[in-house]
Amino acid sequence: TMPSCMQEIYHDHPGQYHSSKNAQAYLPNNQDGRDLLKRLKYSFLHGLSFTVGTSLATGGTNQCTWSTISHKTSLYGGASRFGFPDDNYFGKCNQDLDKAGVPTANSLRHDGTASRGPSLDPSIIVPDPGSLHGFLSTHTVA
Repeated sequence: TMPSCMQEIYHDHPGQYHSSKNAQAYLPNNQDGRDLLKRLKYSFLHGLSFTVGTSLATGGTNQCTWSTISHKTSLYGGASRFGFPDDNYFGKCNQDLDKAGVPTANSLRHDGTASRGPSLDPSIIVPDPGSLHGFLSTHTVA
């Protein structure tokens, strides 16, 4: 859950509140899914997963919305419904993460922090570090 809060100077409407967002994303419980999970955790910890703007789903403004990094929000329905099956998802999402400057999975720890250098303290960025497991957890997809 991303709380509602005041937009910062780098948002479209500084000083105005944006809505909260409760979101869940799904990944298959296989090696590709586990590798992608590390990269998605890194993107979340570095503020790359969400942005403030106009919701594509509702048209509402000042909304906490997904950024340009692809996420699967449904287990079913295929690509057109943001679900599985989607044969292009891993390639597309990894490409999105590459463009955002997210390190490769082999250079990240399980928690999404860099394996070289000091570990990032998620409590500095995320109000509840334990919420990462509820937000981006792996689920088996048939």
